[in-house]
Amino acid sequence: MKPKNDWLMYFLTVLCMLFWGLSFVWVKIVYRYYHPFTVVFLRLFFSSILIFALERLFRSVEKVERKDLPWLLLLAFFEPFLYFLGESLGISFVSATVASLIISTIPVFVPVLAYLFLSEKIKPAGIIGLSFSTLGVILLILDRNLQFRYSVKGVLLMYVAVMSAAGYTILAARMVRKYRPLTLLKFQNMLGCLYFLPLFLIFGLDNFLSVNPCPELVTNLTLLIVFPSTLSFLFFNMALQSIGVNRANVFTYLIPLFSAMASNLLLGEPFDMSKIFAMIVVICGVGISQYDSSRTS
Repeated sequence: MKPKNDWLMYFLTVLCMLFWGLSFVWVKIVYRYYHPFTVVFLRLFFSSILIFALERLFRSVEKVERKDLPWLLLLAFFEPFLYFLGESLGISFVSATVASLIISTIPVFVPVLAYLFLSEKIKPAGIIGLSFSTLGVILLILDRNLQFRYSVKGVLLMYVAVMSAAGYTILAARMVRKYRPLTLLKFQNMLGCLYFLPLFLIFGLDNFLSVNPCPELVTNLTLLIVFPSTLSFLFFNMALQSIGVNRANVFTYLIPLFSAMASNLLLGEPFDMSKIFAMIVVICGVGISQYDSSRTS
């Protein structure tokens, strides 16, 4: 691939991380009105419609072989289903900044899952990076008296999202070799919508029917649908296909930076030195974990 195309892909990957970083703020705002499962279902439903429109616009409708359907079901089970199950519930118990910082550790856990399920060796840099990232999260969630600043339940739920996203990354990196990113995103969101439908009907339908949409709700929900739920996943799948999983994952460290700034400006979340220090440690861990692989990919 030509370098100029690589630079375009890097730019799109940065945009992808920007939208994901901002999504934690937009979610917090939408949660003032809707149940988490309602928000996820609406994001996936309307994103699927948008993707169908994009397919028709660019004439990129692609058939999927029947033998690959189980892999698509598994892909959608990892993300969006398990990922949003962990994130949508977890972010209810922790701040947007903390949630985004935990999510940024996804690249650290990709080689861990590859070791457990694919028997791929973990490089020394991966072990050091995992240690740094874990330390950073511990510094973030514990105060000086070693008491939890945030709900343990919320932190654990966020790590459900992390592990499912790591599994998704491994599987998606293989499937983009065969199918277009838009095709994968279409099936990912459609199947995810079906997975979440029972949860929406049981836990979110009454809430959805009782809320009278206001401009703040409609604006932030639309932003979630268009940018993180559609464009970010499309750009990330394109990055996996173009520059590879290792180089794409390096950009994940930008998520908490974008989220922290937006949370401070839009939600008024405090951004003290302890958060800054913990963020630096986590980002160093992510960077170290990707050091060897980013040079060889």
